[in-house]
Amino acid sequence: VTLNILDYPRMITRPMDLGTVRKRLQGGEYASNDEFAADVRLTFNNAMLFNQEGDYNWTFAKNIATVFEQNWTEALGGAVAAGASNSSK
Repeated sequence: VTLNILDYPRMITRPMDLGTVRKRLQGGEYASNDEFAADVRLTFNNAMLFNQEGDYNWTFAKNIATVFEQNWTEALGGAVAAGASNSSK
């Protein structure tokens, strides 16, 4: 097991990492924005599940998840607004 993390496969039933997300995104494998966001969220949720609350890795994952959600909401708001203005033409 990479990094000698023997408990990881037992604790994390659906592994995901940002490298895989990037590869899938570049390969056009996501059918929707929601699928992409779900994999990003899974990455951070797995990190928080595996690491103890309060340690560096848990805190980092929590903080980055918060930033992702803020930016995702903002990006979708812009997409929704652009879609609304395009549909009114």
